[in-house]
Amino acid sequence: MNTIDRNDYRRAGRVLKAHGLKGDLVLELDADALDGRDCLMLDMEGLLVPFFWESWRTFGTDGVLMHLQGVDTPEQIREVAGRDVYLPKGGSEEGEEMLTYEDLIGYHVLYEGRQLGVIEDVDDQTENVLLVLSTDHGELLLPASPDYVTAVRVEDQVLEMDFPAGLLTINA
Repeated sequence: MNTIDRNDYRRAGRVLKAHGLKGDLVLELDADALDGRDCLMLDMEGLLVPFFWESWRTFGTDGVLMHLQGVDTPEQIREVAGRDVYLPKGGSEEGEEMLTYEDLIGYHVLYEGRQLGVIEDVDDQTENVLLVLSTDHGELLLPASPDYVTAVRVEDQVLEMDFPAGLLTINA
């Protein structure tokens, strides 16, 4: 019997509640984390149990509306509601790295070979997500656009970035 090693997974969200009458569930979960995947893990009494979905779509600003295979009755829905959702750490099945913005907390940001600071938080309250850096000179806000990321070194927790001229002086 194969067991699932919890150390290979990270908590990615939570099943919040039922939605409608057809077995759909509202999950607090970053939809980008589902790309390239076909299942998620739910913590069921301390064990991670795989659940495959039939369909999902984004729901609101921080959620996903999902229908899980085999979760159709009110009793089955009550069984999964409130459960923590886990996804594999690191890359997708294709081997690509799948990091969320929250995964970047604690990463060191480099610009032109010098350290700008450490990501302390992610501000996603507006359409433009910002990385909140702690620097020697206080707080620095940077756009979390993938367009500015030149390299991600997961093993070193380093995010290398390149910005348009003048962007860093806006915060000064």
